[in-house]
Amino acid sequence: MKEPDKQREALETLKAFNNAIMTVRLYPPHAPQINNAVERGYKALKQFVRQHGDLVISVQEKKPVLCGEPIPDPVLQTITNLVVYRHLEVIGVDFLVLKSKIDRHVFSQILSMFTSSVDKIKREGGGREFARTLKLDEYFPEEYRFAEEVEEAEVDRTLIASARQDYMDCLLGREQGRPVIDDLRAELGNPQQAAATVAAAVATLVLDLRRHRKFAVTAAFTKMLETAGGLIDKNNEQATAVQAADLLCHGLDDTSLALVMVQSFPQGFGAMLFEALLGRIDTELFGKIIDRLRRQESTLRRAGDKDRGGRGLLAATLGRLLDTGKGRHFLGLEKAKKIMEAGERERQAKRIGTGLQALLKGDLRGLQNDELVMGIPPAIQQWIGDGKDQQAVALLTLLNQQFREGDDAMQARLIQSLAIVGDTLVAEKRWDLLAKIIEAVLLWFRRSDTADFVYEKIAALLHAFMEQAWRRGNITAGDRILETFFQIRAGIIEKSPAVQVLVGRIQDREIDRSALPEQLQEYLDDPFNEQRGRRLSMQGAVVGRFLVHALLDSDKTDDRLRIFNLLTSTGKILLPILRELLPEPMPWHGKRNLIKLLAGTGEEQDVDLVTPYLFHEDLRVQREAFDCLYRISGDRKKEVLLRVASEAGELLRPDAVKALIFFCDEEVAAVLGELLSEHEHFSDTIRDALLTDVCKVLGRCPYSPAVMALQGFLQLKGKRAGRKIGPAVWAAAEEASAQLEAAQREEEKRQLREARLRMHRSRQDGRSGDHAPSGSHDITGLPEERAVRTVLAQGQKETARRMMLDLVFRTARMGNFGQAERLREWLIETDPTALGDIVKSAEIIEEEKKAAVDRGHLDVWKNLYQILTPEEFSTLYHCLEHRRFDDDEIIVSQGTHQTALFFINSGKVKIFFRDGDSDIEVKTMVSGEILGAGVFFDASVWTVSAVSVGQADISILTLRDLLRWHEEYPALKSKLNDFCHKFEDIDRFFRLSDKDRRKDRRISVSGRISIDFLDLLGNSTGQQVNGELFDISAGGVSFFLRLSRKELSRSLIGTSIRIVLPAREIGDAVASCQGVVLAVKGYRLLDNEYSVHVKFDEPISDDRMQLFIRQSRDGEGAGRPTST
Repeated sequence: MKEPDKQREALETLKAFNNAIMTVRLYPPHAPQINNAVERGYKALKQFVRQHGDLVISVQEKKPVLCGEPIPDPVLQTITNLVVYRHLEVIGVDFLVLKSKIDRHVFSQILSMFTSSVDKIKREGGGREFARTLKLDEYFPEEYRFAEEVEEAEVDRTLIASARQDYMDCLLGREQGRPVIDDLRAELGNPQQAAATVAAAVATLVLDLRRHRKFAVTAAFTKMLETAGGLIDKNNEQATAVQAADLLCHGLDDTSLALVMVQSFPQGFGAMLFEALLGRIDTELFGKIIDRLRRQESTLRRAGDKDRGGRGLLAATLGRLLDTGKGRHFLGLEKAKKIMEAGERERQAKRIGTGLQALLKGDLRGLQNDELVMGIPPAIQQWIGDGKDQQAVALLTLLNQQFREGDDAMQARLIQSLAIVGDTLVAEKRWDLLAKIIEAVLLWFRRSDTADFVYEKIAALLHAFMEQAWRRGNITAGDRILETFFQIRAGIIEKSPAVQVLVGRIQDREIDRSALPEQLQEYLDDPFNEQRGRRLSMQGAVVGRFLVHALLDSDKTDDRLRIFNLLTSTGKILLPILRELLPEPMPWHGKRNLIKLLAGTGEEQDVDLVTPYLFHEDLRVQREAFDCLYRISGDRKKEVLLRVASEAGELLRPDAVKALIFFCDEEVAAVLGELLSEHEHFSDTIRDALLTDVCKVLGRCPYSPAVMALQGFLQLKGKRAGRKIGPAVWAAAEEASAQLEAAQREEEKRQLREARLRMHRSRQDGRSGDHAPSGSHDITGLPEERAVRTVLAQGQKETARRMMLDLVFRTARMGNFGQAERLREWLIETDPTALGDIVKSAEIIEEEKKAAVDRGHLDVWKNLYQILTPEEFSTLYHCLEHRRFDDDEIIVSQGTHQTALFFINSGKVKIFFRDGDSDIEVKTMVSGEILGAGVFFDASVWTVSAVSVGQADISILTLRDLLRWHEEYPALKSKLNDFCHKFEDIDRFFRLSDKDRRKDRRISVSGRISIDFLDLLGNSTGQQVNGELFDISAGGVSFFLRLSRKELSRSLIGTSIRIVLPAREIGDAVASCQGVVLAVKGYRLLDNEYSVHVKFDEPISDDRMQLFIRQSRDGEGAGRPTST
């Protein structure tokens, strides 16, 4: 195969291998992406080594080399995140040789080396010792002599095939017979035939050297040329040498010709051949030969004293070649090229220097030039080395500003440069300079969703800056970065799985594990320092595992409680740790705490892991297991509740029975009916309460097992078997039975009227001949329906009625209510006097419709309900007001106070805002979304309106209900708030669209302001607070404000205030404005900081706005339009 084809396939194999490394680094161990990437990498490698032999990845003179050939820069730029060569430097080796005998195990071991951290490699004693431990020495050799495989020397074989084998053997000294020598002498008498034979002999010797991977002198070469010189006529020697040189130059590649040039050429014909070769080799080929010899010499030099003779031979060959006329010409060209390159580098440096100076003077056009932008990192490094910190500060400040204000194209152009600058500043420990660009890189870190090399660098430098900020006492700066890391890992800031894994890996790798015990003790000694505790809990999986072990090892109840509170803030990061540790032996309180943590993070798949603890010897563990299962069981909730009700201890059964009220079907009725019959086995302390709950649930189950169980149970009243049962239980049983009977009687009356009406209509339709009976055509197409028709045809009407009733139940249970109604009409037509069955069929349809509504609601919101305890679920469910909105009915109106959450069960809702005389549509919300989720938990007014599109079923939770049960169930509000974070708020809808409900452009301003609260007449109430100005428009203003309690935020809504921004200089005018508070939103809740949004009583003039801008502090964005 030709060399270009081999290199192209080598590159593709390198990409597959590199992708396997990156995937293993980015994804969790059992992720399917890992298996796929590793399999692709392994198959690509096996295919390559079968066809081409070894895949050699090496670093030579700090440049990436593949199969002995440097990888051109344009090709390098096409390979995303090429980590292979960087990790070779980390391991401390120059060569990775992937051989044809490699198997999956070895491939996996090599991947483990390339995905190991620097610390692990150091712990193993360095890269070579690590390789020896894994028995991979031969794949990481100290040197490698590049030589082509036999099948690649096709040109050598072509030359060899052009001459007779016995003639070549004679020239090579392998055949000495007189007849052959005489024939060869005659053959060599023709210069053309002599040249072919000599060229074939040379090719044979070169091929033998390449087979044995030798780059050395062979005595056979010199002997062959001496023999040829003795047999060729002296008059033909020059012509033969020239023609042989032509054949060799066209028939051998640069590696083979380099091997030829290393050989010793004897005087006479040999010297003529050498001179002819020099004359026939063109300048380009000569340069390739020199490059090949130099690379081979470099390889031997790195090997040290192992092959001094080889190094000397190569040095002598290079000296001999470069001392020729062609060599001196080549050196001249090479020197000229270097001078030109040096000149271009010098000119480039001048261009970059001029451009940077222009930047510092305010000419920002240079930021559109990639050459200038990528020249910034070395310039910053040079300035730091030269002590020009002032220039570095000015440029970094400018870059930070331009990045934050720039568009996507500008940010993409600057971020790689900023990442390299940041990496340099971390290495130099110049935290003061890094602080100048930290806002820009943090902004990009929050926005980008590409897990590439740049993102990894940014994550590492942010983590380093965070640690240093804490050490230097800048706690707020460090906490901002930590919160961003936490929000990405927890999914609060939406990122791809690859980014989440990358961020987690950086955080886990860089964390200072040795400091964790001290940090935990500091928190335990001062548990009221919530910031310190939150800082500890947000530091990822490493801290999560540390805290779990601290929880299990602690023998102090107060400490365990405080550690547990920390762990509840860590989120899903805990889940794999809990799954790993829960089965291990530990005290009861350890089991209980792990299960309690699992309740907040577990998934439906964890049900089987937790279920055995329903039967734990400690009742407190049982109770925690039940609570956990209720919250994580999802679609298996009914299964779990039934098992608890029928098998678990008495302590758990009452709660399970109560929760089953939302799953009233025939299976539940059967299980609870059996429970009712086992009343003798319950203890006196629990019996009456449990049986009362069972009766109440059975009263909601309109199925025969429930009716029979209640009737059978009531027969025990007054008898010996029921003597231990209290009066409250009998009352509950009688009430449940009476409830079912009363409902049935009422339904029978209604159905009787309806049946008579249907009979009347049926007779009228029969006389008119315009109506076909419902039973005259197939209704369901089911085999059971055909069986009914068969039984009817046989005259068995009573049997057919029972079969029809069963069919009504089946179709209604499947949700086919239209078919169920038609089956009921068929029943009426078949036997209008069967009022009991007619009423029963109507009850079945109505109950299933009601159950379908409940099931539909539960299905839509199952992800919410599964995170709630039974008590929380019941409280929330019964607080909801269920309403059906007709088409185009107003749900909320723009400008009204936000006092409710709207859970969309079915249908669609259109969101729009009023702009002058027209309505601007923002978004259409659908089933499963929550209207008002973005602002319900903040104080605000509706900034949009909402109407139903078609019929929409919506459940409404009012603020009044939320506040009513806040103290009894404080966690419920928090859980609901967290769940609502999944839904985009209205402001985000506007940012993602081209629409804007604001008529006036907002301008960024800053400065310390005083806020004066006004009464209804516009007079000061005497209450004043201070805030920090954020932005302003002609129509309103926003500022930051600290509040001691969150509850105060709602009391500010609708309040009139006056805002005063003091003059910057004595004698300047004071900037002030007056308006009404429309919204108060959480900003930095750790610091109790809120953003307050105010609408002016009257739009302010441009002059007054300019006054605010002038009074704004310099250097903090004054006068800039704020981003949406």
